[in-house]
Amino acid sequence: MSTYYTTKQASDISGASRQVIRVYTTRYARYLSTEATPQPGMDRRFTTDDLRLLAFIYQRTSAGETHEQVLERLQAGELEQFAWQPPEPEPEPQSATESASSALVPLERLQAAHALLQDSQRREAATADQVAALQAEVQRLSLELGKAQGEAAALKAGRYRAPAWWRALFGGRAEP
Repeated sequence: MSTYYTTKQASDISGASRQVIRVYTTRYARYLSTEATPQPGMDRRFTTDDLRLLAFIYQRTSAGETHEQVLERLQAGELEQFAWQPPEPEPEPQSATESASSALVPLERLQAAHALLQDSQRREAATADQVAALQAEVQRLSLELGKAQGEAAALKAGRYRAPAWWRALFGGRAEP
């Protein structure tokens, strides 16, 4: 199984910055692997041979050579005599951006869906609290109404009414 390095690892190992590596992958694309020069939107992955080439280019250009001179050296086969080996790779935990590229759903969409779900759960809990408060208020008002109806009935029943014969002899108010 072939070991691949991320752009950050390639930068750390070869000494070239990420921006310089981006320039090298464009200018020296024919000498690099297909993994180091992927289609747009894909992550760059470097083989040990790619790292060796990047280190060669970086050392030559750091010594003051132009890119044309480095290309002449590569065409002359000087890369084969370049004695350089990358250190053993340390397993690096996948970052969110690296794992997002292999995800079935883009990470941004997943995060947005998660935020919407949390918001709807929060609103649902708030609504449930409102419903419980309103039900308690309805219960309280129903008890209060029942009490008031009972008091009204008691007042009505407790009111003195003259018997019908009394009203016929002495007069009085007619019952509604």
